[in-house]
Amino acid sequence: MVLAYVAAQIAALRSAERELHGGQTLDVDAVHEMRVATRRLRSSLATFRPMLDRTTTDPLRTDLRAAGRTLGGVRDVQVLRRRLVHTLDALPAGAVRGDPKERLLDALSRREEAARADLLVMLADDAYPALLNRLDALVAAPAQGRHAEKSARAVLPSRVNREWARVVARRSEAQRMAPADAAAALHDTRKAARRLRYAAEAVAPVVGSDARRFVRRATRVQEVLGDHQDTVVARALLLELADAALAAGADAFTYGALHEVETARADDALAAYDAAWSALDRRRIRAWLR
Repeated sequence: MVLAYVAAQIAALRSAERELHGGQTLDVDAVHEMRVATRRLRSSLATFRPMLDRTTTDPLRTDLRAAGRTLGGVRDVQVLRRRLVHTLDALPAGAVRGDPKERLLDALSRREEAARADLLVMLADDAYPALLNRLDALVAAPAQGRHAEKSARAVLPSRVNREWARVVARRSEAQRMAPADAAAALHDTRKAARRLRYAAEAVAPVVGSDARRFVRRATRVQEVLGDHQDTVVARALLLELADAALAAGADAFTYGALHEVETARADDALAAYDAAWSALDRRRIRAWLR
């Protein structure tokens, strides 16, 4: 069952790569699909590592992490541009001073150009098709780990439960911090929630509706923490742009207005996170993990 999930993600990765090369420019949606498949593969190899030989899977996880970061560079800039331009266009006319859109687009275009260059280098390197071949080989002739012979129903829920414990630990760590210092810990919580979601997705064919319900609620936790992380990234860029504008003798007021909007969005995301967590952290929702 685990290998079937891994095989499906390899197929998704290859399909998205074909779409990526289908036109004259990089297809951003295809880049996103490749990134998601890469994350799912890496998460699965981590969650279910007792069932596979770690001397094979650990190097794969390392290389998948590097590929995911490169793929994410392009997508992240695109999302940030869409977000900030939409917010800027929605500001009252009096709040827009100087040339903030021009400066914003210029900064993001430079970031995207660098990210695209990194991606093209990765795709042209022999190491990338070699990674895909190693993944194919894992599915075709899996090197089994110590729990490979145990029944799926007996082993898989406990592996998801370990991911649940990781999320709880990350959440507790963030809660111990002052709100102003918790951004990185919340981001770690989000990543742990994403891995939990992927683990539950992988076992859903065996566990059934309980796992699917759990996936929906874990996904919501991941999404609202993603919204919060987007505000963190956006606010950091806005401060950078404001500093650059001031250094150039330009008006930085608009960046402050945008920063205020993003701060309010961060507060909204944290409120949504509390609600999403309460929906996930219920005994009946987690009963199948035991």
